[in-house]
Amino acid sequence: MVMPLILVEVYWIITYIIYRYGIIKYPFANDSRVLIFLTMCNLFFAMGYLIICHHKRKNCIQNVEMGIENGKKLLLISTIVAVILYIPNSMRYTGNWYPDVFNNLVNPGETYQKVIASVSENGMLRIFGFFDIFPFMIFPLMFIMWDFLKWKLKLASSVTAFGYLLLYCTGGRNMPILLFVLSVIVTYIVKMCSDRISLRTFIRDTLICVSSIVLVIVMFTMNLKSRTFYSDDVEEQMTITSVNQETNHSVNQETNHSVNQETNQGQNDETGVYLQYKDLIITIEQKEKCDEVAKIFPMYTNPYTKQYADPDNLLYKAIPDSAKFLCVMADAYASGSYHALSVALRLEHQWTYGIGFSEFLQDYLNMFTGIDIKSITYGSRVAHVTEPSMVSVYGWPTAYVQLAGDLTFPGVVVFMGGLGAVVALLWRDILEKKNVYGIPFVSQIALFLLFLPANCITFNSGGYFVTFWGTALIWLISLQKRKCGQEK
Repeated sequence: MVMPLILVEVYWIITYIIYRYGIIKYPFANDSRVLIFLTMCNLFFAMGYLIICHHKRKNCIQNVEMGIENGKKLLLISTIVAVILYIPNSMRYTGNWYPDVFNNLVNPGETYQKVIASVSENGMLRIFGFFDIFPFMIFPLMFIMWDFLKWKLKLASSVTAFGYLLLYCTGGRNMPILLFVLSVIVTYIVKMCSDRISLRTFIRDTLICVSSIVLVIVMFTMNLKSRTFYSDDVEEQMTITSVNQETNHSVNQETNHSVNQETNQGQNDETGVYLQYKDLIITIEQKEKCDEVAKIFPMYTNPYTKQYADPDNLLYKAIPDSAKFLCVMADAYASGSYHALSVALRLEHQWTYGIGFSEFLQDYLNMFTGIDIKSITYGSRVAHVTEPSMVSVYGWPTAYVQLAGDLTFPGVVVFMGGLGAVVALLWRDILEKKNVYGIPFVSQIALFLLFLPANCITFNSGGYFVTFWGTALIWLISLQKRKCGQEK
C-alpha cells in the first residue's frame, strides 16, 4: 500500500539532489528557501497519504466480474474511436496519413520540425488532441485485463495500441512515448502488487515493462540528439575544456554584494556580480564558464540562467561518453525548473483567477475573450525581474510555481497534503476493490507526479488536460455508482 509513496518521495528527493550536486551547475543550487519549501511539500504529501492508509474503511462487496465486463466495454469503445481517428492523428503526429517509419526514424528532428509547422498552419489538427483520452486508455486497460479478454478484442486492441506507438515513435516527440511507457510501468506495478500471478504471466509482463523502458530511453536519446544536432565529438571537447581548466589558473574575483539590493543589472567587474535579484546572484565566473561550454554545445547550457554542464563534475567524468548526453538532458528536464522556483519564492503573490495552473486554459481564455492571465503568472513574472533575464523565457517554471499563482506557496504545501490523500484513495481502490476504471487515471496521476518538479504537463495542452480530467471523471463516476449500489 505504501509503495507509491516511497517511489514518489524517493524520486522527488533525487531530483533535488541532482539539482544541488548533479552534472549541471545551477547558480542558485544552494538556495535554502527551495530546500525548506520542497521539504514541507514532501512532508505534507506523505502525511496526506498515510492518513488515508491508516483510516479504516468499511468493507463492501465488489463485483469483480461486473467490473471486468464494464472495463471490456470501455476498452472496446476506446479502440473503435482510436481506429476512426488514426489517420487524422497520423497527420498530427507525423505529417503523413500513415507513419513513414523508415524515413521518419532516420531524422526524427526534421520530422518534429515539419510536424510543428504543419500543426501551426492547420489549426484543425489540434482539435483531434481533445480525443487523446481514447487511444491513451487502450494499453493500460488491455494490459490489466489481458487474461479476461476474448481473442478478437485482444487482437483489435493490441494492433491499435501498436499502431499508435508507431505514431509516437515516428513523430519525433518524446512526451507521447513517455506517457505510453509510463502507463505500462504503472499498470505493471498494479499487477505485481495485487493478486498472485503465475510465473508465465510474471515473465511476460516483466519483459513488456523492461522493453518499454528501453524503448523510451532509446527514443528520447535519438529524438533529442537529432533535434539538437548533437555530435559524438562534443564529449571529447568537453574533456579538453576540463583539462584546460585544471592546468590554467583562472582569475577568481571576490564577490561582494548587498543582500538588500533589489536588482543589479548587467555586469559589474568590481564585485564579480553578473546579475542579482535580492539575495540571488549569478556571478561573472558562472557566466564565463557557461559561455565557454556554450561554444562547444549550446544545449549543455542555458543563456538566461547561465547553468551549464560542468566538465569537472565527478559524476560527469565517471559516466561513459555514450551515456553523457542522456544524463545531462535528464538532469535539465528533472531539476532545471527549480531555478525559477528560487526567484518565484521571492516575488509577491498575484492571484491568477484559478487558471494559473494551466497554460491551456490561459491561452483559450485569451483567444476567446482577450483577457491576458499569463502575464501575471509567476512563470511570466520571474522572467522580468532583471534585464537581461536571469530566468529562461522558454523554460518550465515547475508545477509548484504554476499552482502557486492560484493557491499561494503556503497553499501549495497544503494542496500537496490533499494530493497525497487522493493518490492513496485511488491506489487503495484499485488494489482492494479491483476497480478497473481507476487504471487509466492512476497513469495520469503518475505523469503529474513525475513532472511535478518540471511543470503541470497534464494541464498545459488540450489533449493532456482532457485526458487527465476525463479519466478522473470516469473513476469518480465508478465510485458514485458503487456507493449508490451499496445503498440500494
